Amino acid sequence: MLSNIYLKLATVYTDSGLPSSETKKLIENVKNLVFVVAAVLALYFLVMAGMSYVTSGGNAEKAKKATQTIVFACVGLFIILMSYTIITWVFKIGTAK
Repeated sequence: MLSNIYLKLATVYTDSGLPSSETKKLIENVKNLVFVVAAVLALYFLVMAGMSYVTSGGNAEKAKKATQTIVFACVGLFIILMSYTIITWVFKIGTAK
């Protein structure tokens, strides 16, 4: 499943109709890899915090810490998605003729 996501993300540059070169492909692939890894990490923290919240067993301190981690993971995921979108737009504008 992850490989399918990576393959879809890797074709964003070629699907946009921009001319390709090896350097541009390398930069695009590195950018995609970094964002996929960051998104997977954010989702991992989200799931782990959710499990911590569920298993807090009435411990208010543990539940509060898990809630904060959930909020931070969601904010991080939002920032990752928005930065990917902005960087993709900048690459499209910067290479447009």
